[in-house]
Amino acid sequence: MKKTLQKIITFCAVVLGICCMNKMDAKAFTTGNLEYMNGNYYLYSGNQKIINDFVFDGSYTYYAQADGTPMMNRLTYHPDGEHVIYFDEDGHEVFNNFQYCPSVGYTCYFDSQGYLYKDQITYLDGQPYYLNANGALEQNGWFRYANGRDYGYAESDGCLINNKFAKDDQGRVVFYHWNGMVARGLISDGLWYYSMDSGDGHYLGRFKAAGVAPSDTYQLQVLDLVNEERLSRNIAPLKLNEQVQQAAQVRAGEISTVFDHIRPDGRSCFTALDEYVTDGYGTAGENIAAGQSSPQEVVNDWMNSPGHRANILKESYTALGVGYYYGSGPYYCYWVQMFIGDRYW
Repeated sequence: MKKTLQKIITFCAVVLGICCMNKMDAKAFTTGNLEYMNGNYYLYSGNQKIINDFVFDGSYTYYAQADGTPMMNRLTYHPDGEHVIYFDEDGHEVFNNFQYCPSVGYTCYFDSQGYLYKDQITYLDGQPYYLNANGALEQNGWFRYANGRDYGYAESDGCLINNKFAKDDQGRVVFYHWNGMVARGLISDGLWYYSMDSGDGHYLGRFKAAGVAPSDTYQLQVLDLVNEERLSRNIAPLKLNEQVQQAAQVRAGEISTVFDHIRPDGRSCFTALDEYVTDGYGTAGENIAAGQSSPQEVVNDWMNSPGHRANILKESYTALGVGYYYGSGPYYCYWVQMFIGDRYW
């Protein structure tokens, strides 16, 4: 998404902008070209000036107005009287793209037919964006979907928080679905069921269903204990990231020889993340420990250490990898937590 997306103006201006659009007359699409004459551009097909018609020049679609000039910087109704389309500052009809429309003061999205999206979710680079009932891209904070019940959060560029736990507008933990909507009722990550309020979706508690085995590895047990600490303080739980897990496991082996945040070859511990985390990350942290014989013991020790505790409870972190290595003395048991956040705070 380009950073030129503009802020949404008031609803009153939205209504006025839509009401000022005119419906177009059109007969059929014509092949033609732009020609510059007497200080203006006109649309021609051969020697014939085109009026009141769509024109395609081989690359772009235009609309020839009654005087033959192309319509520019204009939201207007399609001749079907139902859909809204847009012609940009060059007179090009907009397809499959976001477009800031000065006449209404907000950013819109136009589909493969050039039609304005209203109350629809679209995706750019795998991320969701929501166009509200007026066709405006939601940006800069909390909003309610047009169904009147669901709500979500849009970043300044319109990208919706999705597929993760985060906070709601009252500072409570919620989960955002793939489409940016706050989850309600029971949801599961495969290990735990999370109970989310049926009204506004805030976190109520979690449990393991009958028949679901306890976390059977030290790594998953550490994750469970960390999330218990976070959720008890109204902090969103961390998800296990397999790439971070690989980096943490490498680090667990390394600290058995050099117990430090510097790797045996002299590089920073975070270079392990760079080697394994191909999806990228924003912020990062590492906790290390040695000598503890169980997940509960090592998490207790970390929580009793201010610096390690701060990492465990840092709200900007969204994912965790845990490394455990059993080696030679003097400590035998070596533990690593590596945290990442997917954006800067």
